[in-house]
Amino acid sequence: MAKKATNMPMRGSKGSKLIEEKKIGYETVDWSSVEMFDYQSKILDTLRHYGYFYDIKDSFSWAAEWVKANKSKQDLKFFKASSDRLFSMTAGGLCRMIMNGAVLPETSLNLVERYIDKAIADGKASIEGADNVSIVDIPRRTPADIVKERTSDFIACIEEMLDMFDGEVWMDWENYSVYNELQKGDLPYNTAKGVVDYYTPLCDELTELVDKKTDDLVEAYSHLGVRKRKQLLNVVQGVISDAEKYMTSKKAIRKPRKKKVTSAGQQVSKVQYLKESAEFKLASIDPINLVGANEVYLFNTKYRYIIHLVSSSKSGFQVKGTTIQNIDIDMSTRKTIRKPDEFFTEFNKATKAKRKKILNDIKAKPAEPKGRLNDQTLILKVF
Repeated sequence: MAKKATNMPMRGSKGSKLIEEKKIGYETVDWSSVEMFDYQSKILDTLRHYGYFYDIKDSFSWAAEWVKANKSKQDLKFFKASSDRLFSMTAGGLCRMIMNGAVLPETSLNLVERYIDKAIADGKASIEGADNVSIVDIPRRTPADIVKERTSDFIACIEEMLDMFDGEVWMDWENYSVYNELQKGDLPYNTAKGVVDYYTPLCDELTELVDKKTDDLVEAYSHLGVRKRKQLLNVVQGVISDAEKYMTSKKAIRKPRKKKVTSAGQQVSKVQYLKESAEFKLASIDPINLVGANEVYLFNTKYRYIIHLVSSSKSGFQVKGTTIQNIDIDMSTRKTIRKPDEFFTEFNKATKAKRKKILNDIKAKPAEPKGRLNDQTLILKVF
């Protein structure tokens, strides 16, 4: 039988890449045509593009091209001798942009220099086999390490936007949304939380600057006019607000943690109870029957308490340690029996409904029952 034709492009094909690029973002190659107000947006789109369609080996090779163009042959040799696994995807992507003619802010250039210098130093130590350098196993990055690095890279992008904050690009900052950037990258909840934690102290500082005009802060921000300070405060507040909204949206779609199911045997493994009473000629049933039951009758042989417990849950009783849980206190009761022999002669022969009547007819004052079991308590009946 012939397979049904489909219009969906094959994964990895040119058509598939075009579809994915619409969501992820396109690579900017010709930076000379990019307007200043659109510059940072293009940087972010290009970084997302690299992160999705390329891997760390590609990033390392782009950085090697930058080293070749900007460093000595010896430095290039050392750089290539370093491990590409320790390099940064963001730093390599920025190198590729620079080689394509992008003019990046100083924070981005510092990030590139930092990773390049570290790689050169590592490669040099590897080649020269310095006596004071011990070879150690490269630790594998944990998921937490990866999230931390992505969070750091994301905050670096926001910092670049703040560095571009001036009168010429102010109107275009309003078109930049931290929420949208988090959403485009499908970044985790902890990245958004990291943004909130990072910018909250700055927001508090700017609020004090604008509202209280503290002398030290006024001096520190003297390069900004009064109007500009208020605008910067609004920008930072917007960054935090967007990150908090993203955190809320992530919480809404997060799957609730599945409650661990504990078997009945595990629940009653630590239960203490009286297996048999020679004095009252009564024996307990297996406590495993308590789990999931709706009603239970207990008898405390020391104080001669007859205890009737009713479950408050549709799933019945649960047992934790030596305590019965999910008890409906209003429906449950405890009474003292004066003549146990007579009581149990009638009680043991009665039906479920008749047992309740026998218990209600006891003239003793009812008391609030406890769900705790001990070695003086018999488990009489379970329903």
